[in-house]
Amino acid sequence: VYDILRKAELFKEKEIILS
Repeated sequence: VYDILRKAELFKEKEIILS
């Protein structure tokens, strides 16, 4: 269940880095 939240956080970090 927490795997989804973890992936969401990684996705957010990726977007911030790409920004």
